[in-house]
Amino acid sequence: MKYVKEGIIINATVNKKITGAITGHFLIDLYTPILPIILPLLIDTMGLSYFLAGLIVTAFNVVSSVTQPFVGLYSDKKPEVKYELKFKVKAEAKAHQERQNRFAE
Repeated sequence: MKYVKEGIIINATVNKKITGAITGHFLIDLYTPILPIILPLLIDTMGLSYFLAGLIVTAFNVVSSVTQPFVGLYSDKKPEVKYELKFKVKAEAKAHQERQNRFAE
């Protein structure tokens, strides 16, 4: 299955890779602000020392920082990723805005 938009052909394999990268990035963005909030709960329930809790936060941030250049290189080599990413980010932002409007009522 091919998808043609603005002269760019996106096949199913590329679309799966894009979806995987976007999902991974979304999860990183989702869990980054949550980790400091649940850290006291992890320390208490799992009996972690402050050193181990700090190690978890450090590992989380290092993994995020190390993977960002590789995702950037991939998107620079694949120009179709940029267009697909723009569409998916806009669609996700629109869906988030609609959910916020529903909860505000």
